[in-house]
Amino acid sequence: MALIQTRSGTTKTTAVVVGVVLAALTLGSYLLGIDHLLGFSRLAMAVILVIAFVKVYLVTQYFMDIRHAPTWLKVIVHGWTVLTAGIVIGLYIGL
Repeated sequence: MALIQTRSGTTKTTAVVVGVVLAALTLGSYLLGIDHLLGFSRLAMAVILVIAFVKVYLVTQYFMDIRHAPTWLKVIVHGWTVLTAGIVIGLYIGL
């Protein structure tokens, strides 16, 4: 098993920044969900779904280390995320 050597300070800082961004996105989607800050609940739900898939992207990039993965794996993961987001949001908006 090989260990990847990185600059530990940069890695820790990135993890903290991404964690704070994820917390802020969670708080934002919560506020949209309970108060419908956009005024139209269907639009608010669509924005919440977009936020959810942005969070999926951030988690796969920074906590599942897809950014260091081979290109073929990045294509599969990002393709799945975009395809799933398109289907879920499309079905929600279309119905």
